[in-house]
Amino acid sequence: MADRILGSGGDDFIVSRYAEGTYFLVPVDVPATCQVHADTLDKPYLAVSLTLDPDVIATLLMDDGKAPRASQKACFGGVRAPAEMMDAWLRMMRLMDRILAPMIEREILLRALQGPLGGILRNVARPHGRMTQIRRVTQWIRERYAEPFRIGPLARMSDMSVAAFYRHFKSVTAMTPIQYQKRQRLLRARWLLLFDTLDATSIAYTAGYESASQFNREYARLFDLPPALLTRPLSVVAFQVPRKVNITDCRNASKLPTSDTSSLRATALPPTRSMRSTTVAAAWGSAL
Repeated sequence: MADRILGSGGDDFIVSRYAEGTYFLVPVDVPATCQVHADTLDKPYLAVSLTLDPDVIATLLMDDGKAPRASQKACFGGVRAPAEMMDAWLRMMRLMDRILAPMIEREILLRALQGPLGGILRNVARPHGRMTQIRRVTQWIRERYAEPFRIGPLARMSDMSVAAFYRHFKSVTAMTPIQYQKRQRLLRARWLLLFDTLDATSIAYTAGYESASQFNREYARLFDLPPALLTRPLSVVAFQVPRKVNITDCRNASKLPTSDTSSLRATALPPTRSMRSTTVAAAWGSAL
């Protein structure tokens, strides 16, 4: 059996644990780190994810009562995948026919809509809902993580008052806008430390910090070691399968910055972007 631990949130770090046979939904871009714990290397951790299309979800909402309403705080909450969903995932991964893959994708989404997290998918499909408004802001921060900002313009961008924006942003991402930006900066800095030749001080300024000492403190607080002591990780093998689905073999698991759950990579080459929003993911230990 293999467990995946995903960390997110602000200064009060939120840890979510996912055992084999579970799935979770991420409706907005959220920076996070993850770690895989496996009992044995003979049974590698495997995970698969699917980037959601709001238009596809909307076509499946024929009966509004079928998708149970869920709190936005249910994001990252893992639930047991039913046997029918597991079977659909397996058929998706085995299928190399791009013509038939969209039908299986719809089946997976329908199973998720009928499950306990269906309310989150319902919110994703609403073009003018609160989730869409918050997603617009998270995308803006992600693209400009090194720039300072003020809460007022962000609230106007989301068509909310400052108080409402602050409340909804934290309910969706589990962090404040400033904490969200800080996490983006630290994950970007970690990526540069792993895969760039810049020194720690230069990386601090590149990531948007005005003080190298502040960067060192916040980096050590999040990753449990100063940036100067970071060692390069072992590589892992990733296999591409049809229709925006990725499987990752995490035999050599270590705590790395993972900011893209569209591939749910626990120890893959970290992308430069933040965790992709609107993602449904299923995880197994050695079930595949």
